[in-house]
Parts: sequence; C-alpha cells; structure tokens
Amino acid sequence: MTQQIDFREILEEQILKPAIELYNKYQNIVIGIAGGLVLIIVLSVLTITRLQQTQKRNWEKISIAQSYLHNKMYAEGFKLLDEIINSSKNSKYSAYAMYIKASFLTDELDNSDYRVAKDLCLKILEINKPKSIIPHTLYLLGQCYQNLGDFTNAINTYNNFISKYSNHFLTPRVYESLAITYELADDKENVRNIYDKMNILYPGSYWSNLAQQKLNPTPAVPSK
Repeated sequence: MTQQIDFREILEEQILKPAIELYNKYQNIVIGIAGGLVLIIVLSVLTITRLQQTQKRNWEKISIAQSYLHNKMYAEGFKLLDEIINSSKNSKYSAYAMYIKASFLTDELDNSDYRVAKDLCLKILEINKPKSIIPHTLYLLGQCYQNLGDFTNAINTYNNFISKYSNHFLTPRVYESLAITYELADDKENVRNIYDKMNILYPGSYWSNLAQQKLNPTPAVPSK
C-alpha cells in the first residue's frame, strides 16, 4: 500500500518550527528592525506631508503677492515674495518669487530698479530652475544690462539667449533688443546685420516688416 505523505507535518517540522526557533533566538533584533522600519515610514510620511504643506503655502503666497502687485500694493507684495526668497532658498519657489519681483522692478514701478532686478536674475540663473522661466530670466537680464548702460554684457546676454533658444517665442524680440543695443553702442554694422537676419528668419511677419522699416526708413517729407 502506498504510504500517504503528511504535508502538514512536513510544513510544521521543516519550515514553521525552524522559523519560530529563529524568531525566538533573534526576537529582539527582529523587533528592533521592524520598529526601525515603522519609524522610517512614519518620518517619511510626516516629511512628505510637511513638504506638501510648504509647497501649498508658497503657491498661496505667490498668488497673493501677485494680486498685491497688480493692485500697486508694492510693499505688501514684495514683503511676501521676500519671505519666500529667504525661507525657500535655492528652490523653484524662490526662483519664481525672484522672477516676479524682478519683472515688477523693471516694468511696473514708476522708478525702475534695474540694478536690483539684475542681481535677482543672476541668482535665478545660478539656481537654474524651474526650466520654464530660465529663457524669460535671461531676456530680462539683458534688458537690465541694456538699461544700466552695460551694452557689452547686454549684447553677450542676448547672443547667449539666441544660441540657446533659437526657436523660443521670445527670440524675435531678443533680436530686436540686440539691434537696439548695438544702435545704442553706435555699432551701425551690427545693427544692419541683425535687421537683415530678422528679415530672413521671419519673412512676412511683424518682425520682418519692422526690420525692413529699419533697413529702409521712409525719408522725412520736408515741411513747406
């Protein structure tokens, strides 16, 4: 007669009993490891939750600051942006706050402060994030140099933009700013070169028409 195999007995003798003996022998170590894993999980959850709360607060502050600035409440808006800049250094939130502040310092205020805006742009480019605002920051930096009369750095910045972002929607405007800077620097040859390039790169567009007007200005009609 074929002997029946008792698999339950085999399971108990060869697997369960050795496992129980091993657990009893190393019980403290097992409990310590389990406790450590639980602690790591709890701390990770707390860290993620805190990070999410911080991110939410930063976005809320940025939104409120923009509302203040658009309503010409500059002191209140800049105060909120500075809080983000100082509390979230080297983060994308700090970069967003610096970019918004720099934009208003150059475009919206009655007394533009291009020097402070320039320094903010340089800090953003040092952080180099978020990538979405880097081209805008580079263009704004060129504008700051241009308005500060630092034409060499303005020209270098605009050329840097063109070499990196040749297909960006801002590129035609950067070409125009580059031509204006060359004109301010009394470099007539490069002024013409830039407008020639605009005419070739953007045929039939506003930028081409602008370039043609600059290359072939309509003679002034003498007054009678």
